[in-house]
Amino acid sequence: YLFSFSIAQSPVTVSLEFPSEARAGREIKIFLKYFSQSEFLVSDLYAKAEYPSGFEFKSASPVPSEGNNIWSVGSLEAGQDGTIEIEGVLKETGASAESFKVSIGVKKDDSILSYDEAIAAIVPSSPFLSVDILPQGQEGAYKASLGEEINAVVRWKNNLPESVQDASLEVKIEDDKV
Repeated sequence: YLFSFSIAQSPVTVSLEFPSEARAGREIKIFLKYFSQSEFLVSDLYAKAEYPSGFEFKSASPVPSEGNNIWSVGSLEAGQDGTIEIEGVLKETGASAESFKVSIGVKKDDSILSYDEAIAAIVPSSPFLSVDILPQGQEGAYKASLGEEINAVVRWKNNLPESVQDASLEVKIEDDKV
């Protein structure tokens, strides 16, 4: 016998929320949202996020139960929802968009059998003007000695396709110890 069937609706849905654009090199927040549309208790749920290569995970609330991308959601009552907040940095990769994928379902061995998935893309953008401050002309961290005179190089770059006219750059050190 051959039986065919269709799933009319998933017991749990998942979605992604984040800005449509983000500055490369800046921290962003991503919200993984889930909702039970079942009339009954849905148990043993797990949520999973798959990050693009240009995303560097920093933290999440709640803390992932496995690695930096799997959360034990537990059980959801009918109509119950929840949110996982993920923070990270979107790196400059040259890609026109970076895609994130999230899913929610039950765990089977080492994989998650998805009830629902969502895929969304974010467009990394460069700031109009990028500025780097190089203490003693060196990139990266610099450790100064007490009383040492430090010369800093301010390097800037116009990231716009047009030239910038009459721009000014102000550097201010805001530290009571300097």
